Amino acid sequence: MSNDHCRFVTVAGLASFLIFAPACVHSDRPHGATDAAQANGDVGMTDVPIPTGNDAGPDAAQDAALSPTGTGTATGTGTGSYMFPSGPTYNTQGGSRTLSRTIPWAPGIAGGVPNLTTICKTLSPTGKADDGPINAALASCADNQVVKLNPGTYNITNAVSWQKSNVVLRGSGGPGADSTTQTKLMGDPSLYGPVVNIGLNLFPHPVGTSVNFTADGIQGTTSVAVSSTAGFNVGDLVLIDMLVDPADDTGAWILTGPSGGTGLVYPYAEYNPTKSPQGDASRGWFSRTNRAVSQIMEIQSITGNTLSFSAPFHMTFDVAHLAQMTQFDVQPLTNAGLEDVYVAGAPAPGGQVQYNNITLNLAKYSWVRNVESDQSNGYSIGIDQAFRCIVRDSYVHSTINPTPGGAGYGIEFSFGSADNLVENNISWNFDKVMVMRVSGGGNVMAYNYMDDGWIAYQPNWVESGINAAHMTTPHFELFEGNLSFALGTDPTWGGSIFITWLRNLATTHRSAWPPLNTYTFNGDTQTTGRTSSGAGDFTCIPYADVGNRAGAQADYGDVFFNYVGNVLGSIGMPTAPQTHGFAYENSAPDWVEDPVPMWMIGSGDGSAADQGVVNTVFRDGNYDYATKSVHWNAGVQTIPSSLYLSGKPAFFGSYSWPWVDGSNAASPYVTHAFAYYPLSTNLGTFGTTGSLTTYSGYQLPAFVRFLQLQKIEPPTTLMTTGVAP
Repeated sequence: MSNDHCRFVTVAGLASFLIFAPACVHSDRPHGATDAAQANGDVGMTDVPIPTGNDAGPDAAQDAALSPTGTGTATGTGTGSYMFPSGPTYNTQGGSRTLSRTIPWAPGIAGGVPNLTTICKTLSPTGKADDGPINAALASCADNQVVKLNPGTYNITNAVSWQKSNVVLRGSGGPGADSTTQTKLMGDPSLYGPVVNIGLNLFPHPVGTSVNFTADGIQGTTSVAVSSTAGFNVGDLVLIDMLVDPADDTGAWILTGPSGGTGLVYPYAEYNPTKSPQGDASRGWFSRTNRAVSQIMEIQSITGNTLSFSAPFHMTFDVAHLAQMTQFDVQPLTNAGLEDVYVAGAPAPGGQVQYNNITLNLAKYSWVRNVESDQSNGYSIGIDQAFRCIVRDSYVHSTINPTPGGAGYGIEFSFGSADNLVENNISWNFDKVMVMRVSGGGNVMAYNYMDDGWIAYQPNWVESGINAAHMTTPHFELFEGNLSFALGTDPTWGGSIFITWLRNLATTHRSAWPPLNTYTFNGDTQTTGRTSSGAGDFTCIPYADVGNRAGAQADYGDVFFNYVGNVLGSIGMPTAPQTHGFAYENSAPDWVEDPVPMWMIGSGDGSAADQGVVNTVFRDGNYDYATKSVHWNAGVQTIPSSLYLSGKPAFFGSYSWPWVDGSNAASPYVTHAFAYYPLSTNLGTFGTTGSLTTYSGYQLPAFVRFLQLQKIEPPTTLMTTGVAP
């Protein structure tokens, strides 16, 4: 099949025929027929206008002016002199306080993933149900030892699962290993559940004792008084949560806001009033009902009715919103790991009931390292009700079901998971390359390569890229140094709050790596994901970036976002299939998508912009390839190298770090040249024949590893270890 699918010979014809409103196809991200953002009055090189004063919000609290000086806070490791603007003020039992817009991120395990060396048992494939011997070995191992799996294919009929803490399951070869060294855990078509469950139970629930806070748990502090500590123990993982405010749950989006602020009141949690209205079951999918602001915490000490935790509160959990602490019905798994294996779900059609490949499930200080996860139906790796876990150096890809509705996600956070680290991974070829569903703050997504988010029956709709979204209210999450086609969100179930994006690169273009560059949905012959009753209604739709294409998006309910030092666009980014090039930003009510906007701020379910999103976004030191300029909020500042690292990470090897610098117009990012087939002038996707073309590429270890795994570039040690030369 040629790259110019179905004889579409003009770009104009392509665009007019192919774009469909997500409402028509039941997209996971239901905007209107066109989708974009609100311009916010850029004047010269000043991005967000600086208000002259603060106006009182609906709760009589003052929302902070977006000034990088004065009362701003320098938070996190390595911020130097950099100043973020002050956050909003809100009321507590002790009076008015100011909420910081950032936190000192310190994710994962102190000292990193431990390297255990004592082997307690070595197994080989049996050709039968191999999960039984594996689980028995995990249960019998002494603490801090390893179950080693020899190369070969292991048949998994029930989830590989831990019955005790402090044990590692290690294969002989993960991503890039050849057939003689790779260890494969293959889901059997009869499997119901994940292939690997890093937890003591498949379905832990916060249904134990709930106790009320008797004092506010203040942001940044680690202790709180509760009504009773009976039944709680040191080392327990508990769920901390609070109710949304009735003023923010009116049955309609709150789109107005005072100058410099939002119309939402504390804790700024907003459900999508159409998809997740009052009384809807969705409000209890990834949280306790109507308690969308949550955080998994570990009890460190108990003195009377006062508890101390091993990590701080990322939000203030206040008595006014009935903050509570709740037990789980099982104990957490501790210090467990999965390493150096290939994991695959059962292939369609036999595996349609199988869901999720790997879960970190009510786990703490546990990890997934150097793992390849393939053929998932559900999510590929899930971080659920987890605390201080790590996913690193792994390659997750190729869902068997790239459709919305939870079927084909890459990396997933949910149910208050907090203080976890996802670093130096590849997530490719999913409906959504990642989602955060009621995540609990303090999580860091860093130096990952995430590409090709798509919908099987609507491949011309660009999914949301790296994002903190898909169930309200992810908060205080950090995205640093990642490479993706978009810095996105989606308001399907509600908004996200206090998300920080530092030194990421959004190409504005899905790469369409093979086989996606020749994919076409044909409604006459394909039934997967069809949303109409007649054959031919969606005939011949090729994979191309027609709808929802942008660099960075903040949608309805996404208040207090920070974008610092990012790069939007890339060297030689293709205009096709659009015809009018690129623009800095678009605006309500038209939300024009051609020219392609670098920024879409305040867009959502309707034509109006969310003024609270527009008023509270902070953009500073970002470079874009539409204006070929650096845009500052006010004066020039030195962009921090990192908000969680004290220096260059080891996996960058000899590569330059930081690799993205939006404040440097002369050299916004470090390139890594590679040769591949030329782009289609019609679709903007890679061809399959012709003379090789040199592309500038990106010197991010995860991207270079992807090139090697795809055999686009000769392999080096990076392919099998995830560490740059």
